[in-house]
Amino acid sequence: MSKNDEYVVDLMPEDNAEIITLYDEEENEIPFYQIACVEYNNEFYAMLQPAVEVEGIEEDEVIVLKMLEAKDDEDDLFEPVTDEKLLDEIYQAYIKAVEEEEEEYDAEDEDEEDEE
Repeated sequence: MSKNDEYVVDLMPEDNAEIITLYDEEENEIPFYQIACVEYNNEFYAMLQPAVEVEGIEEDEVIVLKMLEAKDDEDDLFEPVTDEKLLDEIYQAYIKAVEEEEEEYDAEDEDEEDEE
């Protein structure tokens, strides 16, 4: 988890990413992997990648949806983020968290090599 004064990023493990089902205009189910949850300016955003091929979305493309509070037993609700500046800020927080995690793994690998 990456944290600073402006945001908190919770990266999901690749081998245990949560699947979120979204629906297209024709009510077809489309599964997405939730790769991260970003708390930014007291709002929560889900970063999703398609689990199957989706027309108009590249395999490595990420979509960002604002997470809305569900009422009672309702499923989670999501709203598209259309503000380009906000999308960029959320994406930059995600990239920084990924880089920090990679640095931690690299440091752990170096420590293990030093012990051998």
